[in-house]
Formats: sequence, structure tokens, C-alpha cells
Amino acid sequence: MNTYLPITILNYLILMQKYVSTKDETRPALQGLKLEVTDDTLKAVATDGHIMLIREFFITVDMASSLVLFNEQVIKFHDTKKIKPNDKREFSELFHTVNREYPNYKAVIPKTPTDCDKNEYFAINPMQLYRLAKALGSTEREPVIFEFYGVKSRACIEIKTKELAPNIKNTILIMPVVTARMK
Repeated sequence: MNTYLPITILNYLILMQKYVSTKDETRPALQGLKLEVTDDTLKAVATDGHIMLIREFFITVDMASSLVLFNEQVIKFHDTKKIKPNDKREFSELFHTVNREYPNYKAVIPKTPTDCDKNEYFAINPMQLYRLAKALGSTEREPVIFEFYGVKSRACIEIKTKELAPNIKNTILIMPVVTARMK
């Protein structure tokens, strides 16, 4: 069964791998994306061990049935510079699977947001934030607006923006932060 993804979803998956997945060759599972497929959703997870991007896409039932082979798999795209918008290759020809266990990413997602005290602020690495914005497809014309909330030493960032593509269902970012009290 041939599997073709809409180019917008494919582009977002490539951006996730390019800007969020680790470049560290000693961590092969983190060099790719973890995929999870349900009847109407494709979830992709990328992390470098410090920041994490989880993105859910709406997909059709036909797409889901052809993508079920990749459920719970870690994939790594081949040379992403060679994938063009009019690429006619099927999805499985653009990547290879990574035969490694992906970390339990769900364990680091804050369970409930907490309101931060007015006297607290987050210290965030601006380079990490830049990489996340790029991975989300942020441009000068279509910026991504972040809303922060935190639990202990992790921040969960919700995306509040006109979604950049109509097939995006949900986006969650997790990154380490330092909370501090203002005097």
C-alpha cells in the first residue's frame, strides 16, 4: 500500500528533525522522530534530550491505515535537502527506521499547568527557543506566539497562534527552565 503525506505535514516532520532532534551520533534514537498513529491522528515527537516538540496532525482514515506500519517506530529522514515539495516518492522511501528504544517522553510532560507567582519568572535559553520556533515553521510574516506555564524545573509551552497549517491538531513544547524569584 502506497503512503503519501500532504506536503505540509511532511515539511513539519522534516523541520522537527532538523531543528529539534539531536545531532549526537551516540544517541541514535534521538536523531529521529517517534511516530504514533491512531484512526485520525499522526503524532510526531522529537527531542535532543533537553527540549522536546510534540506535534499532532489530523490525518484521514486511509492515511492512518497505511501509516499503521510506522506506529511506535522511530524514523530518521534521509538527506532532507533533497526532499522537494513536488517529490513523488512515497513516504517510506524518504526515511529509514531506527531500531532503538525511544525514551518515555510522556514522563516529562507536566500533568497540570500551575499559575506562576507574579514574583517568579522563567530563564530560558534563547537559542533553544529560536530552534523551536524554526521547527514550528515560524517566519517574519507568520510568527509563533508562545504561552508559558511551568511545573518545577520544566516549562510546558502552548502554541497560541493562527495555526500555520489547517491539518495541525495540537502542539506541545517542553524545555528546561530556571525559575527565580524577583526581589
